[in-house]
Amino acid sequence: MLISQLISELPIQIIRGDATIAITDVYEDSRHVSPGSLFIARSGTATDGSSFITDAIASGATAVLCTKIPENASEQVTWLTSETVDTQLTGQLAERYFDHPSQKLKLIGITGTNGKTTTAYLTRRLLRQSGVMCGMIGTIEIDDGINRNTAQLTTPGSVELSRLLAKMVANGCTAAVMEVSSHALDQGRASAMTFHAAVFTNLTGDHLDYHGSMANYATAKAKLFEGLGPDNWAILNTDDPYSQEMIANSKARQLWCRVCDVAPVESPQETEEQPTFCTATILKMSSSRSYTRMAGPWGSYELDIPLIGKHNLYNTIQAIAAANTVTSVARKLRPTLEQAKGVPGRLELVRVDEDASEFPAILVDYAHTHDALENVLSAIKPLCEGRLITVFGCGGDRDESKRPKMAKIACDFSDIAIITSDNPRTENPFKIIEQIQAGVPKDTVCDVRVIDDRRHAIEQAIALAGEKDTILIAGKGHEDYQIVGTEKIHFDDRQVAREYLYKGVGTRQ
Repeated sequence: MLISQLISELPIQIIRGDATIAITDVYEDSRHVSPGSLFIARSGTATDGSSFITDAIASGATAVLCTKIPENASEQVTWLTSETVDTQLTGQLAERYFDHPSQKLKLIGITGTNGKTTTAYLTRRLLRQSGVMCGMIGTIEIDDGINRNTAQLTTPGSVELSRLLAKMVANGCTAAVMEVSSHALDQGRASAMTFHAAVFTNLTGDHLDYHGSMANYATAKAKLFEGLGPDNWAILNTDDPYSQEMIANSKARQLWCRVCDVAPVESPQETEEQPTFCTATILKMSSSRSYTRMAGPWGSYELDIPLIGKHNLYNTIQAIAAANTVTSVARKLRPTLEQAKGVPGRLELVRVDEDASEFPAILVDYAHTHDALENVLSAIKPLCEGRLITVFGCGGDRDESKRPKMAKIACDFSDIAIITSDNPRTENPFKIIEQIQAGVPKDTVCDVRVIDDRRHAIEQAIALAGEKDTILIAGKGHEDYQIVGTEKIHFDDRQVAREYLYKGVGTRQ
């Protein structure tokens, strides 16, 4: 694409160089620059892109966009300037360069504190089984329709987003599901995207170290819905009070999702004044499955799904609602969901073999907020035949307010709670543990233990457990690393638990 075409009608000026040269690619990371490309020296939250202009030119960039041309600027480069070079402008350039891929897909954005990943997986599965080629960008993986790779961020940068969506279009996708984090929304990483539908799962205390308050956190999430038009869909959690805030400035059509213990009595006919409800009615729950009736615009179906907990029914009903805005999922609803595999690191059962009756049930889950931990523990507790043992910690350099809250919740539901380390990053792990311990109720009957080494904590939990007991290892889920200082060290809760079980210990001690 010619530079003149790329920047047409955008607040960008050509200060020096040739406007008719063709750009071969667009980058905002100097480490990835290729010959003939445009380097966008964007101002970031931690670093300024202008510091890497020299590196980008050395890698072959033939054009640079920045706020101010540096002294001794290369005469071989076309220099572009704008008063502000931010994620919004970067996203506009990326969408234009890659030929507006988000407009060529039925793009579904999923935001909220908890449940984004499970909802995304289920939505993709429903669409694919219904005959719609669907890609996915999420916390665990990126699926471009052909290849699946491990994700580095929940929501990548603006340029990478458009690049990924363009690859999906090229691979034959007609739909895509994308987890959209509050950081990405606040920073405008997704502001140039065109969304077909947006899903709001819930909002609880998290990322307050970044947002400062729940009000700011909610405002960031609401940006996803403000960009929706009257032909788009907002899919909301009826039972979360922040849902109203999400749609306060949205023009989208609405689908309200809820979970009930008893099927609600609906009005004979819905009108424009009445919301359209999508309802999951709980029929029965076991330790491995949920029996439910899912009703909405697709009709009403009774399902036996391999997910447990009320929170997973919210995820499921919202996934069905989202997929149904793209294509009718009715025909594939039952076989698709009843045969669905679990999401990695979301109440994932650790096994050494199929016949593991002599070992305790060991579940690994990503729950790393107090609300997520409560959702998971409240789902597991009624299903436990024996004791419930919880292993958990809190991440360093993150919101400190949730640390004592997680301790209280662990004590409220568990028979034994083992506090350990979880991605301490640059914080002192013992300081984090002290802050967690501050939330342990003085009158708790829970046996609370502290084992700072996470491997030893997991091994001790298994050693303490009998065959009827249940162990929850919370906080890391699918992650296969620990961040200590600034270094990533390989560590997988599932692998550690499996290795210990292979030794033939656990219930024998």
